[in-house]
Amino acid sequence: MSEFSPYTKEAPDQYLKNLPVSVYVPDTYKKEKAAGLMIYILGTYPNQEYKKVMDKNNMIWAGINCYSFNLNDILRGKAPHEVFTLGMVYNMMKRYNIDPSRIYMAGLSWGGRLTGIILHRYPNIFKGGIASGGCDSQLRDTGKPGFIDAFNYAQQKTAIVVSAGDYDYNRDEAYNMATVFKRQMFRNVHYMQEPGKGHVELSGENFEKALQMLDAR
Repeated sequence: MSEFSPYTKEAPDQYLKNLPVSVYVPDTYKKEKAAGLMIYILGTYPNQEYKKVMDKNNMIWAGINCYSFNLNDILRGKAPHEVFTLGMVYNMMKRYNIDPSRIYMAGLSWGGRLTGIILHRYPNIFKGGIASGGCDSQLRDTGKPGFIDAFNYAQQKTAIVVSAGDYDYNRDEAYNMATVFKRQMFRNVHYMQEPGKGHVELSGENFEKALQMLDAR
């Protein structure tokens, strides 16, 4: 089953007005069996490989289709991406039977950066994430109210897979960020590097492997 936001024909601006959203619900979804939720930021409708992963692993996909952005505004908290992401979780849980222990985020490039940031700001909501071709963290929030509690919770409970291709221009940065997380005593951190790939999203096979790493936390 496929659903699309009524705004899909309108271009969003960097502050997320008229933001298109694509939702994919496996045909096998049954309301009596809670499904996982994958919020894919900078994601359109899932490709055929990702659909198979969603079907096989009982996951609902919600993709945020925003390609217009100002990264500096996002990092300074001036663009409400995280607010919209939290709103998506709320609305998806109202409409579908979602397993709160399997609410994840994923993204490519700056979507990966946002995945790392949001994941560690709201570890009580997002239990894990897959950051491809770029990642950032909550560590910039040191000193903000609630930082220590969220940080300590994320260290113990949150799982993250950081990935990059062999020829990804963000490969070293991604690897270094995974190393930083491990040094900060995060218990569930994985780094995945795809042979022969550049700055692209994970293959369906490795996306499923990453998802299984999140489930195994």
